[in-house]
Amino acid sequence: MRHDPASGAIIVMLRSLKMHGMAQAVTDLMEQGAPAFDAAVPILSQLLKAETAEREVRSVSYQLKAARFPAYRDLACQSACKRDPLSARKRDPISRWRKVDLTRSPALRAA
Repeated sequence: MRHDPASGAIIVMLRSLKMHGMAQAVTDLMEQGAPAFDAAVPILSQLLKAETAEREVRSVSYQLKAARFPAYRDLACQSACKRDPLSARKRDPISRWRKVDLTRSPALRAA
């Protein structure tokens, strides 16, 4: 029975990914000293790194979709908005986008 650091790292990664059955199988293969397993260690390591990265990306993507971000407010014109809402709307670039009617756009009518 050899204790290869790369094989040990694979077992740790499998357990951290909650793949306990595969971790047990890798432990058995490591104890047997199978030459096919020794050749597959670099490939398994790359696959586990890719799986870890993919899970992190999916987690961040889900968290961004579920997050509730505060509404945009222009703090510079907040006092002006209270006094004169029409002049404040002229300074607010987002309000211009809200008014765009895409059905009246000449580019969309031609299509």
